[in-house]
Amino acid sequence: MKKILLTVVLGLLISVSTMAQSKNEKRAIKITNNKIELIEKSIELSESEKETFIEFNKAYISKHLDLRALKKSDPAKYKTEVKANKNNLIKKLNDAFGKERATEIMNAGKKKKNK
Repeated sequence: MKKILLTVVLGLLISVSTMAQSKNEKRAIKITNNKIELIEKSIELSESEKETFIEFNKAYISKHLDLRALKKSDPAKYKTEVKANKNNLIKKLNDAFGKERATEIMNAGKKKKNK
């Protein structure tokens, strides 16, 4: 009886943690797709550039969503971790596309402010 109860509790914990991860994963995919649409309004990306950007940006967004827990508990560490995460994304894009193209892609991904 103890084994059955332990198995049920363990299965429940695993399913709950899996659901939480998939929620962040879905959100990261949605945000990345929106960013791709915004970029493609300004510049054209090749399929390989698009795939690479999706991979890097999805990892960046996932990490950023995971860091949200630090925001209330340790705001200073949260700030440094977010900055390091962004610098890591920029470094990966620079390595993959070259500095000029990476800057062009990042600038195209920024929302235009209405005056």
